[in-house]
Amino acid sequence: MNFNPLETNRILAALPQKQIKHLLELITNLIPLAYIFQRRDNTRLITLIMVLDRFQYQASDVTRNMLEFIALGKINIEIRYFSYGTMHDMLARGNLFYSSYCRREHCIYQSAPQYELIETPACKLSEMRAHSAMVIHHGLEKAKSFQEGALVYFKEGKFQLSAFMLHQVCEQTFSLIIKLYEERAPKSHQLILLQKVAGFYLPAIKNIFDIKKNKELKWLELLQQAYTGARYDDNYKIAPEHLAYLQDKISTLLNKLVDVLSLQMDVRD
Repeated sequence: MNFNPLETNRILAALPQKQIKHLLELITNLIPLAYIFQRRDNTRLITLIMVLDRFQYQASDVTRNMLEFIALGKINIEIRYFSYGTMHDMLARGNLFYSSYCRREHCIYQSAPQYELIETPACKLSEMRAHSAMVIHHGLEKAKSFQEGALVYFKEGKFQLSAFMLHQVCEQTFSLIIKLYEERAPKSHQLILLQKVAGFYLPAIKNIFDIKKNKELKWLELLQQAYTGARYDDNYKIAPEHLAYLQDKISTLLNKLVDVLSLQMDVRD
């Protein structure tokens, strides 16, 4: 096994170093892998991106079950894995997320002495980021227009419509992140699902409404009720103080999104 000791030692301190070493040894002994990459950010979450060995076969359901079992007891670890061919194609074509993190400097394990996986050229990655900056700008403008509408309705005492507009702010924001990294718009209006998918790419957008996950979900559910309730249920109501809280947190969400993405791409006005 060829662990990169420099990079391995830099893994977030969310897990003890000894536990990290044992975890990597467990994974590489059970699953034929060519590479493991790690995404580091300012959260305690560890994201591992794994590329399967192209010369050794293991049934996909066996691999999935093993990784799900390993991740089950590690609440601060997320794992994504791909076949060698799939990752090669993504990097050759260019994918904003994986082209950024599946690079030699982020590799913490490789099965062969020589690093052979292709990398998306830096010039192509720069072009992708420049294009993404424009997509982000237009997406945020749309989200902010819903935010302004929510404030107008709130001042007019139309709390149901204000809640619906806040739902749209969140939906547009989460969908923007997903479209940015998956290159296609999600076909869902469910905020909990959208936040879960978008949160993989930008963990900073998690726990915006509350630091506790169960309370975070309750606020998202409250917003979700507005999606249909404000339009189709004459008895639908929402407390003004809840709306005021949601408005404040959604402003935080948009500001945090700009701050995080500005570290990767120039999206500021």
